[in-house]
Amino acid sequence: MKKKKKIKKNSPRFFKQTKSGVAVYSRRALPLAAWTAGYEVASLAADPERRCLVLDTGVSQRWRYGAVAPGAAAAEEASAWEQAKVAAGGLHFLVIQEDDEADVAGLWLLLDRPAPNV
Repeated sequence: MKKKKKIKKNSPRFFKQTKSGVAVYSRRALPLAAWTAGYEVASLAADPERRCLVLDTGVSQRWRYGAVAPGAAAAEEASAWEQAKVAAGGLHFLVIQEDDEADVAGLWLLLDRPAPNV
């Protein structure tokens, strides 16, 4: 009988830490989460030209979801976030809550995938 190998929790094969998510803080977190849940959320992307987050829903709908602050630091952060998504194989998340300490009003685990060839 073969002995099974245990994978340590801090092993890179078990968990690779990336910062591939977005937390949205709003006083109206619950209504915003409800509105977001009403759509078939596919992915979230940073659009540095328009300085906003773009939420892809369904097959052909896109929404400006949030503004990104102007400036070089924000552009670098958006670029780093997109690179983290690529490093995670397109896996990213969206979380909505009132503030850092509040309960989560909404959480979506998303995956960027190429469009199918039809």
